[in-house]
Amino acid sequence: HELRTPLAVLQNRLESLFQKPNETILENSEHLASSLDEIRNMRILTTNLLNLARRDDGISPQWTDLDATFFDAIFENYQLVAEENGKVFLFENQVNRILRMDKALLKQLMTILFDNAIKYTDKEGV
Repeated sequence: HELRTPLAVLQNRLESLFQKPNETILENSEHLASSLDEIRNMRILTTNLLNLARRDDGISPQWTDLDATFFDAIFENYQLVAEENGKVFLFENQVNRILRMDKALLKQLMTILFDNAIKYTDKEGV
């Protein structure tokens, strides 16, 4: 229910935009802003649901060869996100280790960390 209702709302808003093709983005900015808020809320809800599912399954650490490519993909994504927010994301990746860990949880942790860093760092921040 908590996922289907916001999806239905988003679908209705998007369909209404197509019914008025001559209106500008500015004229529809309220609907677009509300849709973005719904998407953000759904992301949080989805993350929480995934966390609950992982807790039920338990953490499954395994020996993993953690090479630079794992972090490079994450860093490059956040470099783009930072640029979109008028910020700079610099990184130097020198990781190459074998660790016992849950790779999915590490990726989630880094995603939360970098999301918050970009969100809460002002333009002059480091």
